[in-house]
Amino acid sequence: RPPRGMADPASPGAPEDADDGQQLRFGEIVNLLLSAGYFRARISSLSQFDRVVGGLCWCITSSGAEVDVDILFQENSTIG
Repeated sequence: RPPRGMADPASPGAPEDADDGQQLRFGEIVNLLLSAGYFRARISSLSQFDRVVGGLCWCITSSGAEVDVDILFQENSTIG
């Protein structure tokens, strides 16, 4: 079990067939998002995609940096 406040890469939002390296990286990404203040990364009922892409959008928006792109985030989106 990871330390308190850290994400468990084997949480229910994780596909069972993903390899260990992917799960390790996903856990590292979630922990980075949590340390930055994006607490929705803890919600295991969200898909891994929603947790990571939502976190990236949150980071960009929270940075206050001017970005010349349109960012659209909808839960449970798919690529393609």
